[in-house]
Amino acid sequence: MTTAAAPTTPRTRSTALDWVRGVALVLVVLSHMWALWSIEALAGVPPLLHLLQSGNIAVTVFLVVAGFLLTRSLIGRDGTRADDEGRVGTIAAERPALAVLSRVVRISSQTWPLLLLVWFTTLAEGAGEVVETQTERSVLWVTTFGWNVYLQTEALLARADLGHLWYTAVYVQVTLVLVVLVRGLRHRRVVLALTLGGLLLACTAWRAHVADVEPLTTALLRTTTRMDGMLWGALAAVCWPWLRPVRSVAGTVVSYALTLFAALVLLLGNSGAYLGWGGVAANLAVVAVVVAAPGLPPEGRLSRALGWRPLVVLGRYSLAVYVWHYPIFFGVGQRLPTWPAPAKAALALALLAAAVVLTVRYVERPVEAWVQRRLGARPADREELAALPLVPEPALSPAGAAAGPATAPSAPSRP
Repeated sequence: MTTAAAPTTPRTRSTALDWVRGVALVLVVLSHMWALWSIEALAGVPPLLHLLQSGNIAVTVFLVVAGFLLTRSLIGRDGTRADDEGRVGTIAAERPALAVLSRVVRISSQTWPLLLLVWFTTLAEGAGEVVETQTERSVLWVTTFGWNVYLQTEALLARADLGHLWYTAVYVQVTLVLVVLVRGLRHRRVVLALTLGGLLLACTAWRAHVADVEPLTTALLRTTTRMDGMLWGALAAVCWPWLRPVRSVAGTVVSYALTLFAALVLLLGNSGAYLGWGGVAANLAVVAVVVAAPGLPPEGRLSRALGWRPLVVLGRYSLAVYVWHYPIFFGVGQRLPTWPAPAKAALALALLAAAVVLTVRYVERPVEAWVQRRLGARPADREELAALPLVPEPALSPAGAAAGPATAPSAPSRP
């Protein structure tokens, strides 16, 4: 006679991070709708105007989550499994060069098709020597991930419809910093946490200083003023096993954090306060959701809300949508100025959907698969999928379907 093994609670990967990225993507897209219609009429309704100017706060979400998942993937599967159980796991930080390469490939598989389209369109339209020079320089700096540096000094010689790609440059630059830090201090987790905390303090003080001495448009393009989000995310990942008590009160923490984030969106807009207290508050709100959400009861209302399928899907494909949305909005707005705003928006969103589907299916996934076969560099999204925190599997509904959303597909596309 055998004894049945003790039942274990099935576990699945959290979808909360995809949900928050989906929310951030909606805010980013709304903040660039001005390219399709005027928002001057909203000046008398500050909350609504701020909602349509909340791109900076939204990008904070991408940066925090990116830093968190990058660091978790560097810690490794065994280390994150121990961390999720409340034990301090070992940090592997294996093959750091491939960790950087996989992220460069992921971004380039979206930006290069866009840049080729922009270049060939410019040549086909015969826009003139000045525009062709702008395009050549812009393409060069975007592809070499120095675009944000170029924009600080040569904004007049840069293509306006590629301005949003400063994010890709900052992401790769800070990825290099974090990979070196985690690799170098992988055997000293406490020292690593203290180092990240020290960098955060310095970065926060620097942001406040730059806000006082530079125009906001220039200050927001510096790597040193934008890296705080990834540092916050990395610090949360390193301190994960010590933050277990936060997940015991997850419902309260997530509720307050989401309320704070919503208040910041409606109150700040594109205010310079983002480089001061506003940015700190936004980072704290996002980190609180990232840290606490895996502790939510799987059948609770908050868990169901953070698993809402449309936002989860948007979060999974946020990189492709982010790269393509602004040039499409800008192009439609410039070429069809007499069209009604709803018609322009409908056309722009249809073109955006087509661009995302085509590039993910026929460029991003094949390129990542080829790099994996040739160089052994696992696609960044698969690394980060494995790095998502584990949460209890939702119980089956009476119909036999899981109450919560399914786990993410093998190759999503996210910033």
